[in-house]
Amino acid sequence: MIDLKGGRIAQEDGVQKHIPFTEPVPVPWRNQMQIRKALHLILILVLALPAWAGISTVRVPEPPLMKIERFAHAIAKAEGFYRRGTIPNRYHNCGDLKAVKGFTYPGQVGIGKGRHVIFANDAAGWNALYHQINKMISGESRHYSPQMTINQIARFYAGNWRQWARNVSHNLGVPSTTTLAEVLEES
Repeated sequence: MIDLKGGRIAQEDGVQKHIPFTEPVPVPWRNQMQIRKALHLILILVLALPAWAGISTVRVPEPPLMKIERFAHAIAKAEGFYRRGTIPNRYHNCGDLKAVKGFTYPGQVGIGKGRHVIFANDAAGWNALYHQINKMISGESRHYSPQMTINQIARFYAGNWRQWARNVSHNLGVPSTTTLAEVLEES
């Protein structure tokens, strides 16, 4: 029962007592245990679910992540990821990555229009783009190398490569003749 003084009224041993709302309300032991179990389950899901779903939650790229993120965000902006309703935005695919036959990205849940990869969430899309950029940097990519300019990267990466190169270089604040290695050294 709530009283007019800003609290509640409790009855102990037949005597009514005013308890202000600032005092904690006693919770029966059983409810506390249920709360602990629920919090424990949530913690397990938060920590274990990404690994179970094949989504890597740890990224340790070289060079430092900040430089890769700068390049990744320039690509995402050029691809239209930040505009609501675009394919990269709807598919959680910030790099507008296409499906590769025989390969599934961690966190990939499907393939959409134009063979665009559909990711479960934005984090999975970002991790896939970071992975692709790391391959470019390390020389593991079949198409890209650190010595390539933004213009050269654009020819493989985008259909409208001239516009893509202009957008990415503008987003980075460098000329489109800048190499990937230079982009990653500058930030």
